[in-house]
Amino acid sequence: MSLKMKWIFGILTLVFIVLGLGLSVFFMPDRFIQATKQSEIDRIMRSKGYLKEDTVIVFYQPNCADCRKVGLNILLQESANRSSKFLNIDTQKFNNRKYLNEFYITNTPTIVRFNHGNERIYSGTSKTEINRIMRKNIIIDKHGEVNIND
Repeated sequence: MSLKMKWIFGILTLVFIVLGLGLSVFFMPDRFIQATKQSEIDRIMRSKGYLKEDTVIVFYQPNCADCRKVGLNILLQESANRSSKFLNIDTQKFNNRKYLNEFYITNTPTIVRFNHGNERIYSGTSKTEINRIMRKNIIIDKHGEVNIND
């Protein structure tokens, strides 16, 4: 095999690898949302730790079409925001069903953000809203006005 053929073969191999990875991200982004360990979920929920610190709770289902649409977006926001605690709760697991009632979850994906006791909920697939709820701080002033700061 000539040097030129080796280069062409190498470039084609690289293109197929990149294409394969890109397609896997596009068709299976829900694989990127990793469920938080059950013991960690139970510990934080039992102690109401989400009320004491900046916490984002993501309720999702692994086979949910809407969750797939926003899975990569959620992963990117979690990676970019290291100052918040994230809990990813798989709603199909039996042990997590009790949290659906506690937070009045009826659809997935649903994101609940607690910023030192202040709660904000979003259910849907708008990437703009997901970005907003996952990375912004929410401040409620003494008059009950909601202010969203970066």
